Amino acid sequence: MDATTKLNGAAFLREVVEVFPYQIHTVLTDNGMAFANLPKNCGRYPEIEAFFGGHIFDRVCDQHGIIHKLTKPYHPPPQAPACGPCRRRIDGLLAINGRIAKPSG
Repeated sequence: MDATTKLNGAAFLREVVEVFPYQIHTVLTDNGMAFANLPKNCGRYPEIEAFFGGHIFDRVCDQHGIIHKLTKPYHPPPQAPACGPCRRRIDGLLAINGRIAKPSG
């Protein structure tokens, strides 16, 4: 999954929930399109949002009882240096279950 699309963000979260050995309580993401609607589009079509239930990433979070938090725009999270090692662990778990190619390094 190279593209950062809504469906890829949701699919990645589903795979992580499936293989991660711990209960995930909270997910902190940036405000990218894979994770959140643009502020200018929020509330623009309330009848569509009510029918579909909002952003697909939020729906996946709701299905698994996960709280989805967004970072402030243009402010990286304070644990940014840990993102690389955490990502490698998650990729390793997915690789063990045959979901993605084994990470190099």
